[in-house]
Amino acid sequence: MCYNYFNTAAGGRGGVMQSNNSILIFSQQGETLDKLCLSANEYGFGKITVSDGANADALFEAAPSLVLINAPLENEFGLDLAVTASNHGFGVI
Repeated sequence: MCYNYFNTAAGGRGGVMQSNNSILIFSQQGETLDKLCLSANEYGFGKITVSDGANADALFEAAPSLVLINAPLENEFGLDLAVTASNHGFGVI
């Protein structure tokens, strides 16, 4: 599945395809994550990084084009992560 190639939570390094657009997905493992990764790829995101919420500050420093939080996460609901994203200058809906 998609996250096997791009999952930083599983020790991966992320993957770069043909686009300069990047997406950072915070999500639990599973079928929904697979679908999110495939959709991001279809929409042209060249770099897809997946995390379970760990190391969020370091991942935000990479300045992805889009941050998606698929709440709830394994160890938190995701609200604190949304506040952290906002503190890094990302818009939150």
